[in-house]
Amino acid sequence: LVIVIMFISNYIVYKNSISGIYEKITQNNSLVVKNIIQSFDSSFASVNNLIFSVHGLPYDLESENKTLDMAKAFTLQEHLARLASSLDYVEDIVVFYDGLDLAVTSKGTSDFQILFDKKYKHETYTSKYWHMFAASKHALTFFPISDYTVSSDGLTRRTLQLMVAMDGNRVRLSNKNVMVLLNAEKLLKQIDLKAMIPGASLLVLDANRNVVLSTDPAQ
Repeated sequence: LVIVIMFISNYIVYKNSISGIYEKITQNNSLVVKNIIQSFDSSFASVNNLIFSVHGLPYDLESENKTLDMAKAFTLQEHLARLASSLDYVEDIVVFYDGLDLAVTSKGTSDFQILFDKKYKHETYTSKYWHMFAASKHALTFFPISDYTVSSDGLTRRTLQLMVAMDGNRVRLSNKNVMVLLNAEKLLKQIDLKAMIPGASLLVLDANRNVVLSTDPAQ
């Protein structure tokens, strides 16, 4: 009888302890996930505000005689550089116009085809792809993190994980097409995924339930 009583008592203590630990872990994990979601929302909202600011810049690169005004392009580039420096995880800002081959970025000016077929090279997201997407009707879109081959001087190449945000055009704020290239490593460092439970994975979806980010290699 004594052994039975001790066994029951120990089982009750064990069960209560496990229940308490599980409840505590659940609460902590819920708080961690909530903070991660808020961090992503804040980061994406900042990118959206950045795009809005770029549209507000009063620079039309076409002069009165329909030629390219490079003085305005260089002034626009200076403003983009200042805006890009406001967010640590912004790798580059790209502005281009319908009918023009020139792309103005926060790091300089470039031919649009060279920019995305040479400098920021990707097997799928080529210059032709971006032109086609820009021509389609779309909302603000975040493209999933992917490996890009980045060349800074035409010779040196490195692999960089980037997430690309393309502004929406259903309601045009200006005649600009705006792209923001986000450094995935710096973005995730700011969000701090280390607080997640070891072994847990995170899946981030956009408004259309497309996968933007996954920490699960199987995804």
